[in-house]
Amino acid sequence: MESRSRFPCRQLSIGNGLTVLCISMTPLTSKNGNVLGYLRDLTPYKKAVFNRQGSLLGWFDPKLQKTFSANGKPISNSGDLRASLLSKQR
Repeated sequence: MESRSRFPCRQLSIGNGLTVLCISMTPLTSKNGNVLGYLRDLTPYKKAVFNRQGSLLGWFDPKLQKTFSANGKPISNSGDLRASLLSKQR
């Protein structure tokens, strides 16, 4: 997987019927150019990964060096494994 330049905007539903109209995200693409998902820094301590449809899959906390699933449960205590969340959603 490789990360490309900034994707201009992506419409996301963030729950409770609210929709964010424009969020700058970085697409994650396969070797042949298919978009697998998106990365976005929500805060300095929450670096999120979204699927192609814009649903939150999880996030990485660089201060704690832990990766969490969307339900808040840690999936790793040893670094940024956001890409592994993309492979689980296929």
